[in-house]
Amino acid sequence: MLTGIILIGSTLYLLNAGNNATLYIILLWSIGLPIAGVIQAYIYLHFGYIPQLRRELHDRGYDICLNCSYVLTNLPNHQTDCPECGTQRTPITAH
Repeated sequence: MLTGIILIGSTLYLLNAGNNATLYIILLWSIGLPIAGVIQAYIYLHFGYIPQLRRELHDRGYDICLNCSYVLTNLPNHQTDCPECGTQRTPITAH
C-alpha cells in the first residue's frame, strides 16, 4: 500500500517536472514496481506466514523452536532453551 502511494506520488511529481518526464516515469515503474513487490512479499512472509507456519508445525507435534525454527528433536530433556537463539523451549501440545 505504502509503496503504491510512493510510486503514484513520484509519478505525479515527475509529470509536473516537465523535461524527460516520460523516460523517468517508465524507469520508475519498470524498476520500482518489481522492487516494491519483492519488499511486500518479504514483509508478508517474515511477519505473517512464517510465524503461523512455525506455530502450526509445533502444534502438530514437531519439536521446533518457535522463534528460529531450529529442530529440537534430539536435544536432551534437561536442555530448556534453544541452542540456536536461546529462546525458552515450549512444550509440545500434539493432538
